[in-house]
Amino acid sequence: AAVTSCAELLDGLRAHGRPVPAEFVLPLTHALATHLRPAPAKFAAVLEASLPKAMASFKTDDLVVVLRSLAFIPGLQSFRGGLGRAVFGACLAAPLSSLPPVGLASALRAAWALGYTGVDFWAVALRETAHSLSTAGAVPPSAAESALRVGIERWSPDDIAITALIASRILEAAETAAAQRHTFGGDAVEDLHAAAAAMAASGQGPVMLTTAPAATAVLRAAVSAAASRVTELSPRNIAVLATALARAGRDDGEVFSILAHRATQLLAGGEAGGRHGLPQFNGRDIAQILAALTRFGYRDEVLASALAARAEGQWPTLDAKARDIVLWAVSQLFGEDGDTGDRALRRLGFASDGVLAEALFEYELRCGRAAAVNERVLGHFEAMEIMPMFDEQEAVAAERPTCPPPGRGPGAASANQDDG
Repeated sequence: AAVTSCAELLDGLRAHGRPVPAEFVLPLTHALATHLRPAPAKFAAVLEASLPKAMASFKTDDLVVVLRSLAFIPGLQSFRGGLGRAVFGACLAAPLSSLPPVGLASALRAAWALGYTGVDFWAVALRETAHSLSTAGAVPPSAAESALRVGIERWSPDDIAITALIASRILEAAETAAAQRHTFGGDAVEDLHAAAAAMAASGQGPVMLTTAPAATAVLRAAVSAAASRVTELSPRNIAVLATALARAGRDDGEVFSILAHRATQLLAGGEAGGRHGLPQFNGRDIAQILAALTRFGYRDEVLASALAARAEGQWPTLDAKARDIVLWAVSQLFGEDGDTGDRALRRLGFASDGVLAEALFEYELRCGRAAAVNERVLGHFEAMEIMPMFDEQEAVAAERPTCPPPGRGPGAASANQDDG
């Protein structure tokens, strides 16, 4: 209540032309992204009015704090109050080459989250990020000190993963824009590059299309850095990187196999790993990796079974979105022609009355898949009412994977649940 009252008071002052004084803007921004999450909605308007006036007083370290915070404050829009021009103009003036890896990664995430479309920023930011990843992305922890002595600051696995995700989102948006303009046909990747280069040269087209070649370079550099430091990757890193590759529709050679192997290693640690401080997989991680496996048709039975077992163990704590992604992916990965996902689960040793098998059975009934091949239907179909796994309107709003239309293969959908 006190935070909400504070937001209303500051918003009232803003409405009368009195933004937050510059010396208080930085701590307020940081607090809203950390200790006061989720920030009351009125704070967005307060920051949109206050940050542009304060940016000139910030040093590079202050700018990095702002960039790291913006994506976690709901409601901010780059076009209101000149916020985008002020923040990302400050990045260009810094310049971007002077920002540490966390600053570059945070700049890309903040610009994407706020909907900033200034091509001057995106072109330079992507170029500098690709260069930094190529020179410092592969630096292991053991070489951090020696690298720093020659002015090279190493990238963290978290920053590598989120940078790959932003690059993949740009490529996804570019491909959509190119398709809408009927710019290319045939092979999506090669033609996308040609279309983007042509539009960039002419100065035409949406920013996400003309910056696609630079985003491709960032994605390649990021996944290369991740592959060279695979033993440092946490379950969250693996899930975000897998989602990035799925969104971009490419696995860059053997990278996805490397990620899958690392996930299998971490899962094999089980609960003992958790007791020794190793990271554990949460519901979002499980859902995203399963969705990426499905997107690429990567039928690694050991990994998929381990993920399914972990999902079953955490089922009561999974949110509805994660459950639907897990059910869709397991149905696609384990279900073969003439068989169903829940029958395949029993073949792999899952209990027929287990929570995952039961949920999958109902899911496949709803999709019209299990009725023809599962003998349990005869005994139960008339006696039970199969309720939807989620509200259909809510599914549209949340972009959850629903039952695929007839004829759609396992590669037709990808994870919509990511790190934001």
